[in-house]
Amino acid sequence: MIQINNTVASPKFPIWELTIPDSPFDRNFFENNDLWEMNKLVDGEFIQYGKERKEYIENSIPEFENWIAEFKKQNDVLGIIGDLLDNDENKGYFYKLFPLEDKKVIPSDFIRRRCNVLYRIINDEPGYKMHNHFDNRSVLGNIFVNLTDNKGVSTTFVNTFTNGNHSVIDKNTNIHYVGPDQKNKGIFFLNTSDTYHGIHNSTDRTRYIMNILVYFPDLTF
Repeated sequence: MIQINNTVASPKFPIWELTIPDSPFDRNFFENNDLWEMNKLVDGEFIQYGKERKEYIENSIPEFENWIAEFKKQNDVLGIIGDLLDNDENKGYFYKLFPLEDKKVIPSDFIRRRCNVLYRIINDEPGYKMHNHFDNRSVLGNIFVNLTDNKGVSTTFVNTFTNGNHSVIDKNTNIHYVGPDQKNKGIFFLNTSDTYHGIHNSTDRTRYIMNILVYFPDLTF
């Protein structure tokens, strides 16, 4: 199962590190070009992804499809995130977004009733860059998991200096946190005004990740 560290990775920011059980697939498996197609948002009118981002073609290889199906079966993502945010240490991050505590609405019930989950398998080729951004408002949060060791390539989070924590690890970029780049490790983060983030693959190797999007279907069509 997905195991999420209960303590935020960067103080006052709703970002948590996680691990999954070791997968049987290595970099050689994912480097098969027949597995990938152009991301559907490339050259979109309002949302532009670089052409270096590709998406897994569903039903390409039965072995991988079986692994994904079993992963979904074993991981109740909405339940896992709900349990994380129900915890006294973390529920304040939820109520800052959705001030429902006076109505006795707990995070896990809200998420279970309002959210859906979408799985995407993504590769980011050398040179891929998504500029710092906030996710659109249909997104509650995102899970990113490394499917291979992706040394030197990870999602970076920029301090917007709005929550009282002014610490940074790079004064030129105001980056305060960099996600893990090791296989089977990743992050979950809430889509808030404190999670301004981006990605730049400046290495010579492709990044392979699983993205689990937690979103509000009522805000999509």
